[in-house]
Amino acid sequence: MRVIIADVEAQALDAAVEGLRRSGAEVTGVVTDVTRYQSVQELEQRAVDAYGPVHVLCHNAGVGAHEDVPVWDLPLSDWRWTFNVNVWGVIHGIKAFVPGMLAHGEAGHVINTSSGNGGLILLPFTPIYSTSKSAVSALTEVLHFQLSQMGAKIRASVF
Repeated sequence: MRVIIADVEAQALDAAVEGLRRSGAEVTGVVTDVTRYQSVQELEQRAVDAYGPVHVLCHNAGVGAHEDVPVWDLPLSDWRWTFNVNVWGVIHGIKAFVPGMLAHGEAGHVINTSSGNGGLILLPFTPIYSTSKSAVSALTEVLHFQLSQMGAKIRASVF
């Protein structure tokens, strides 16, 4: 598999690319801010330009705020930051990549990383993170059913 990986932090991205290349992987790194749709569109274009049609899309960006206070005391900025990365990052990826995956007509898969915390059960001490991961799980199930109903060769699942 030829791989494009993305990260908002260039140093972390460079280290990951270097490590993967040492193991023999064909990999390209692209600095990407998943909170910005245009940045994710640019990632999709770089992937297609480098390797052709995309067949597997993995959303794995995730953050969690410090949440050791009651939900009503949590700063709105923490809610926005977490949802911008954890939820909007997945929405941006689906919107940027899935139309092209459908257009090429070949088999493919979208994998969205959720968490046992929010995706399966809710832990009361991480309300922002839990809520964001619940949204990722629900969005992925909707995507899965819509792709299935239209007879697409693409599937979606939660990791």
